[in-house]
Amino acid sequence: MSAFDIKVKKHNFIIQIRIKPLMVTLLALSIFVGSVTHYVIAMSKNNNLDKKGIQTEAIVTYYSTPSSKGSTSYYLQYKFKADDNIWYNSNKSLIREGFWNFVSKDEWLDSTGKGKISIIYLKNNPKVNKPLENKSNSNEYFIFTISLGIIILFSGLFSFSFIIVIYNDFHSLKRAIDNNQVFFHTIRKNNRKTRIKNKYFLWNIKKLKTYCS
Repeated sequence: MSAFDIKVKKHNFIIQIRIKPLMVTLLALSIFVGSVTHYVIAMSKNNNLDKKGIQTEAIVTYYSTPSSKGSTSYYLQYKFKADDNIWYNSNKSLIREGFWNFVSKDEWLDSTGKGKISIIYLKNNPKVNKPLENKSNSNEYFIFTISLGIIILFSGLFSFSFIIVIYNDFHSLKRAIDNNQVFFHTIRKNNRKTRIKNKYFLWNIKKLKTYCS
C-alpha cells in the first residue's frame, strides 16, 4: 500500500511513499517515546512522593497472598481520606487508582490484622500514594524498571534502525535521481557491466505513462 504520490516531472516518474514501513517506524518510535515518557513521569512522581509525602492512616479494603514456585507475595489495597475530605484508593504504579500494593510479610500481617495501614500521599495530588513502608524503597520499582527498560531498549533499537534505513534510503534515491539511475544501477563484474534493479525501503518508483510537461 502506498500514498502521497510525488510527480518528478523532469525525470518522468512518480515517487510513492509506502505506508506499511512508514507506519511500522512511527509505531516503534511512538512506543519508545511513550515508554520513556511514562517511566520519567512515574519515577518523578515517586521521588516527589518520597520527599513531600504526607503520612496518614488508610483502611485496608482487599488483601491477597498469591504464591508462585514456592514463593509467596503479599499484596493489599486500601482507601483513605485526604486533606480535601475526599476518599482516594491505593495506587501502585502511580498511574491509576485501585491497584494492588506489594508489602512485606510483617507489614501485611500487621495491616490486615488491624485493618489499617500507614501510607503517604501527595497533598496536591492524593491519587499519588503508597504504603509508608515503601518510602525510599528502590526495590519497589525494580520490576517496573526492568519491564519498561526492555520495552525501551527494543523499541529504541527498532525505531532508530528504521530511521537510519530511511535516512540512507532517502540519500540513495537522491543519488539515483542525480545519476539518472532511479530504476537500475550498473556495476562492473568480471569485466562486464551488469544492471541491477534498485530496491528502496520506503519508496515505490513508477514511470509515468505519459510525459508531464
